[in-house]
Amino acid sequence: MEFSPRVLNLLQERYLWPNEEPEEMFDRVAFSVAMNSKEYKHFKRIFNDLAFIPSTPILTNAGSNIPSLFACYFLSIPDNIDGIMEMASISAKIYKHSGGLGIDLSNIRPRGSLVRTTRTIASGPVSFLYIFDSVAEVVKQGSRRAAVLGSLNIYHQDAEEFILAKNLQNNGGNEGYLKNFNLSVIIPNKFFEELNSGSAREQELFDLLANSIWTSGEPGIILIDRHNAAWPLSYKRPIQGVNACGELSMTHGESCCLGAINLLKVVKNFTIDYNYLEELVRLGVHFLDNVISISTYPTSLIESTTKELRKIGLGTMGLHSMLLALGLQYNDQEAYNITGKVYKFINDTAIDESERMAKKLGPFPAYDDSNMAFPPRRNVTLTSGQPSGSTSMIASGTGLLSSGIEPFFSNQYIKDTIGGEQVELPDNILCAVDLTYEEHIRMLEVCQRHIGSSVSKTINMPNSATVEDVKSAIQRMYEGGIVKNITLYRDGSRDKQVLNNLKRSGCRGGVCSL
Repeated sequence: MEFSPRVLNLLQERYLWPNEEPEEMFDRVAFSVAMNSKEYKHFKRIFNDLAFIPSTPILTNAGSNIPSLFACYFLSIPDNIDGIMEMASISAKIYKHSGGLGIDLSNIRPRGSLVRTTRTIASGPVSFLYIFDSVAEVVKQGSRRAAVLGSLNIYHQDAEEFILAKNLQNNGGNEGYLKNFNLSVIIPNKFFEELNSGSAREQELFDLLANSIWTSGEPGIILIDRHNAAWPLSYKRPIQGVNACGELSMTHGESCCLGAINLLKVVKNFTIDYNYLEELVRLGVHFLDNVISISTYPTSLIESTTKELRKIGLGTMGLHSMLLALGLQYNDQEAYNITGKVYKFINDTAIDESERMAKKLGPFPAYDDSNMAFPPRRNVTLTSGQPSGSTSMIASGTGLLSSGIEPFFSNQYIKDTIGGEQVELPDNILCAVDLTYEEHIRMLEVCQRHIGSSVSKTINMPNSATVEDVKSAIQRMYEGGIVKNITLYRDGSRDKQVLNNLKRSGCRGGVCSL
């Protein structure tokens, strides 16, 4: 197992304990999570092969005195000051152990409302974003940015203020404004139905939303009815929002552990080795289910909710790398076909393994056979589409590996992160900046169709894209009936961005011009 200097720098800065080598890190994680010697050997083998990589909290915290191993949490913020401050306290514990957090503020009364108990005027949900942002800023570990996503229902009276909360034109171009937060609006199907029937109010909000996205890439969109339509417990415990990166549909007080399969490792002689992929899926399900059992939790609520559902996030990394190894461009028809087949295989195999485990260990405690149209299984949902940014760098070893389901950003780009990555690819490879938004959306739909929870993916748009282009892309994703979350980013809409294109010519149709 070898690593490039940039990966070693990343490992040393963020993951390795003092005097620890990468092999020792993987051994520590395998030993801490395995329930027996057989599991330990299997986990260590797939780690050393860089074929399955757990999330950052697992890599950094496993084997410690306080082994909090979850990457994702979600809290629904109540409409009272005691409850709000309690949630802020819980958020500090989450940030302390490298967890990301989704919070929904839709319950908080609008700005200007009367608070009867104190005869004062409410400051509204947006004002409380600053409390959570300040907590994140103080508590976050080292140089790692705390990942927090704040959401608000589009029909909340303060929706306009929320939509503009991070708009650069609205805050004097200050990109440090709420810098630990991403924002998303929760939109039910009713909104688009009213919008498309000509409602003036919905049109006004849609115009504001599209203009803000065009200006600064925020907020994102959570299509909440899609989440609940795919959620087996929506009849009694509906999905309220998503985690910090959007790949998990979540309820209040829930946490989830993540791990990702390196898809490049399942390509053998220009074909998919489904036997190896099956082994990785089954071991990944066991590993993540073990994490739920051995981890500590920030609060008793989070522990009880997590163990009642036993949700896991088995994801992937290296989709674009896999397609290139098969001799395919990201937007080839055969690429869409193979991707669909691979992700269906992963999801079906994960469910099968979870059903096998339920026969031995019991189903997730919230399982209700009278209301669920599937056999007992160990985990309520199993697959997710996380971005796997830093962990994909680890899995790259001495080479390059695409993150999550994303294509490589450009043939020449710089990734402004710890371990800062400068990527150069052959000019004949089509990358994110070369693809139309329709091609991005199509791949997102192919993956989401076979993922139990949700998918984190950016729909890249060129700097020349218009507000009308943004509106068209949003409508396209709603009308497709599959996508659960929408994240659009117009290249260069912020002065500072993680991925910066170094190539200024040669892209198809001039799409990547800056």
